[in-house]
Amino acid sequence: MANRLPEESFIYIFYNIIDERLQLQAARSLMDKGLNYHKKHKIWVRKREGKFEYFNIVDWKYLDFTEPVQDEDYYTKQDFADRTND
Repeated sequence: MANRLPEESFIYIFYNIIDERLQLQAARSLMDKGLNYHKKHKIWVRKREGKFEYFNIVDWKYLDFTEPVQDEDYYTKQDFADRTND
């Protein structure tokens, strides 16, 4: 998948295209762009200018993420490894 697409394109694919392989590729691309997927809230979070923000899929924009951020709250890139060959 072309990593040069905007983040919003990968977010759209992740949430709306029902194809596990494309969703996994989109997730890895988002992580390459510095976003992390929150396990509990099921949202994409990034750090920008010293603060955290999440992508709100209802408003289709980034909003401030005010909860404490801990590494164990997020999936790793390995969690999104291609599992379609299992």
